[in-house]
Amino acid sequence: MQSQRVNILTLNTERTLKIYQDKIFEKYIGYK
Repeated sequence: MQSQRVNILTLNTERTLKIYQDKIFEKYIGYK
């Protein structure tokens, strides 16, 4: 149970990081 909860947390963090990276990437392309 504990490991599953950590797994979900990791998935959420990875998803958030991906969204964050996409936003930065869009800004970077927008500035060019």
